[in-house]
Amino acid sequence: MKNFKKLAAIFGKFCDKIKLSKLPNPFSTKALSGFKLSLKPSAPASNYRRKLTGMWNSLAVCAHSKGFRLKPLERFFYSLSLKAKLATVIAIMSLLTICVGVIGLHGIKNSNDSLKAMYNNRIVSLQELKLMSDSFTVNIVDTCHKVKNGHMAWALGRNKLNEGTAIIKEQWAAYKNKTLTVEEERMVAQIDGFFGIADGAIAKAADIMVKEDKDALSAFMVEEMYSSIEPVSGKLSELLDLQLTLANKEYQDADNRYHSLLILFSTIIITGLIMAIGLAFFILQLTLREIHVMVACVEEVATGNLAIPEIKVTSHDAVGRLGTAINSMVVNLRSVVQTVSQSAEQVVAASQETAASVEQVSGTAAAIADSSAELAGDAEIGTVSVVEVSKSLLELSSLTDIAKREATSGAARSRETLTAALEGQQTVVHTVTCMDNIKNKTLETEQEIATLNQYIKQISAITDTITNIASQTNLLSLNAAIEAARAGEAGRGFAVVAKEVKRLAEQSTQGATEVAALIGKVTQSTAAAVAAMQSSRIEVDGGVASATQARQALENILTAVNNTVTDIEAVLTITDEEVTQSDQLIDLIDSLATVIENTAHRAKEVSVATQQTSTVMEFLSANSVETNNMATNLKLAMTQFKTNADR
Repeated sequence: MKNFKKLAAIFGKFCDKIKLSKLPNPFSTKALSGFKLSLKPSAPASNYRRKLTGMWNSLAVCAHSKGFRLKPLERFFYSLSLKAKLATVIAIMSLLTICVGVIGLHGIKNSNDSLKAMYNNRIVSLQELKLMSDSFTVNIVDTCHKVKNGHMAWALGRNKLNEGTAIIKEQWAAYKNKTLTVEEERMVAQIDGFFGIADGAIAKAADIMVKEDKDALSAFMVEEMYSSIEPVSGKLSELLDLQLTLANKEYQDADNRYHSLLILFSTIIITGLIMAIGLAFFILQLTLREIHVMVACVEEVATGNLAIPEIKVTSHDAVGRLGTAINSMVVNLRSVVQTVSQSAEQVVAASQETAASVEQVSGTAAAIADSSAELAGDAEIGTVSVVEVSKSLLELSSLTDIAKREATSGAARSRETLTAALEGQQTVVHTVTCMDNIKNKTLETEQEIATLNQYIKQISAITDTITNIASQTNLLSLNAAIEAARAGEAGRGFAVVAKEVKRLAEQSTQGATEVAALIGKVTQSTAAAVAAMQSSRIEVDGGVASATQARQALENILTAVNNTVTDIEAVLTITDEEVTQSDQLIDLIDSLATVIENTAHRAKEVSVATQQTSTVMEFLSANSVETNNMATNLKLAMTQFKTNADR
């Protein structure tokens, strides 16, 4: 609770330093009264809550007594949107949270460093000093007693002494390497002096154990051991007590830091809450101030008073846009009311003019009814004439259809003739082509036969040569036979050869004679074939000439038939146009008849409608009177709205 009182005092000093003029602001009595903390009588209130309530009320009174002037702040917040205002409050709370977090982390770090230092400098030091004290007691004194009493061997005793000496030196060096206070350094210097005496005594005990002299060991224990070791043990005990004292002091320092941080945290949190609540209330007051004005204006508009002054819009947020919209609504309502009033006056004048026009329309409708009756009579006469014309056109259309069918039939037959002529032309062309091929083949055959005659002549010449050779061979065989006969027995074999040569010559002569006879026959057949080929070629030339003439005649026929088809198609086209025009004319006559009938019917309808119009005009005349009365009532209703023009 002391912390809260300090905070209230700090805030009071802050208020004393701020010199601002007084004007209505969120810290006014009216504003702060809503934020005074109070407790219900029935609610159990703790001492803490009562003190917190008193502190808050003290701060509120202090702020009001100093009279904050917030016009610049008001102008700044008026320029912000509602979103930006809320973001400002959130930013302040976030900044407060960040500050608390940073300071908290810093405090935690300091506490951790303090705990670490306490552990390293105090707890570890206590352990080291305890080990040193135990080493003097157990490894030195107890070892000497056990060796003297025979409970421990001399060698083991020496080892225990050496082990204890090593532990003491190691722990003492580790302790001296730490950060020591002035008191610790003083006591360390004293203990270092006593350590020299104790080391000498321990060395002497080790020498005695080397010699294994029990009497010397007993004398040493009585005369030197305790007087040498007790001063060191006593100073170590004092140093242990000093460690506890220093640890308690560090704890007190940590506790003081904790309370300081608690005060700082409480100050920051409460100050931030006050700022956030004040800023939120300030923004709420700014917003509600404009909303109250807008509500008053809307209530005036609801009563029909449109002559209210324009709302002064100072903010640029949603509330400011609402004020602008209300101003626009009031302006538009004024315009609508004025327009409706003017329209009501115009409706009154128009109703009077309508009543006068209705009377004129009634007279005109009567004249239209008479004209419609005359038009209906003329239309009936025209309908009879159109029916007679339509019959004549139907007969003409029938004749035209017959002519169209005949022309179509002639065109079809002409197309068939044209098709047959085209087929005949193609046949003649094919025949001429075939005859040309036959003529060409005949010429080629004549050439082949002529070539064959040449080959036959060559064969005949070769045959003659063979015959001559055979004759010569025969003579040679005869001469050979004669010579063989002369030779006698020696030429008998040569005679046989001559005989065979003679026989071969005779066979060659016979074969050549037969070949010559065959060549003669082939020559005769070839000559006959050549004559036949020439006769066929002459006939083919005549056939080609006749086919060419037939093709020319078919082409002339084809041209004539084609012209005939073209003429018939032209006649058919003209006939089609005549039929189409006749149909169109009949359709026009039918349409004209329909129009005349419709005209007569519509004339009757117009006559009836004219009578109905007269009835409606009477009804309109009565309605114009009612409209005049309604417009007058509307004008009276608009007088309930007050505009700037009514001032």
